[in-house]
Amino acid sequence: MESDPLSLELPWMNYKAIRWLSRHARNAAVFEWGSGGSTLYLAPLVASLVSIEHDAAWHKVVGDRIRSETCTLRLVPPVPGPPCPNEVPQGYRSSRTDFSQMNFERYCQTIRDYSDESFNVVIVDGRARGSCIHEALPKVKPGGWLVLDDSDRAQYATGIGLLGGWKRMDFHGPKPGDEGSYQTSVFRRPL
Repeated sequence: MESDPLSLELPWMNYKAIRWLSRHARNAAVFEWGSGGSTLYLAPLVASLVSIEHDAAWHKVVGDRIRSETCTLRLVPPVPGPPCPNEVPQGYRSSRTDFSQMNFERYCQTIRDYSDESFNVVIVDGRARGSCIHEALPKVKPGGWLVLDDSDRAQYATGIGLLGGWKRMDFHGPKPGDEGSYQTSVFRRPL
């Protein structure tokens, strides 16, 4: 039996965060950066799902598995280029060295295509997460949630700093197919 998150159709987050998502994303408007098992898991639960993917091959793999009309899967690849302004956490850059010469500005800013306060849940689980948090802030409904996977990584601290005043809850534990301990945090926008 396969145990990877895509085969299991589960988010690649710790199980406690998955249980939280199953309650808070149900019948919600959801936006996510980073498609995969989470996309397949959420699509039948939510009212609408927009999923942004940077990798063309992975976009096809996930797209071939989507069986829900509630999901819009969008491919937004990075482009070669310098970092962007310092006032944006991570400057629209991924922390992975294989993307060191790539700019993720368009990828992060795709959420700008949607009205402010239009999503109940925004999931940040792809590239340039600090920059994605920056872009997500006005798009989360009051009382809505921003979910940051692997929130204990140092490179996301500046992005997390933008969420001052938002209620925070941390979940720790293993992910599907991996027995290590991982952290996912959820932040609730004040009403």
